[in-house]
Amino acid sequence: MISAPWAEFLLTTLILAVGVGDDLRSRKIHNKLILFLLPVALIGTILLKGFSGILTSGLSALLACIMGVPLYLTKIVGGGDLKLLVVFAFTASWMDAGLSLLYALPWALLLGVFKIVLDKKFRDFIANLIFLTKFQKPELSTLHTIPFSLALLFGWLTCVSLKRGGLLEMLY
Repeated sequence: MISAPWAEFLLTTLILAVGVGDDLRSRKIHNKLILFLLPVALIGTILLKGFSGILTSGLSALLACIMGVPLYLTKIVGGGDLKLLVVFAFTASWMDAGLSLLYALPWALLLGVFKIVLDKKFRDFIANLIFLTKFQKPELSTLHTIPFSLALLFGWLTCVSLKRGGLLEMLY
């Protein structure tokens, strides 16, 4: 068993970073990648927390799934994002996984607005807001999507940074 906070941070961050890379490259997180990352997370958990850590890691993944399914059902996140969230949560504590997901939501909003500004689609954005205020569905062609995996990575880094001691203390 390896007892180093930086090792857990590194494993968790690498899992998210690999998912972000796939998402940015192809605009989806492939199942093959999830099937590769799941045993990496399992082996990493055993090495870092021992076999007793599997139960708490499983509960963390279950919590992430419970929190993520409503986001998936409302099409806020895609299926690959949900699967990456569960694998990520397997390597993080239940508190860190939950907070990372909550911190990811404002990051997703910021990234979405940033993308709208870059794409010069502000008029479509306002039209979609008007549709939503009238409880109508906006047209699919005018919806704006961002890779939620990136927001999740930023949420994780925010969570770690805001912890007592923060990222720098963990690494040193």
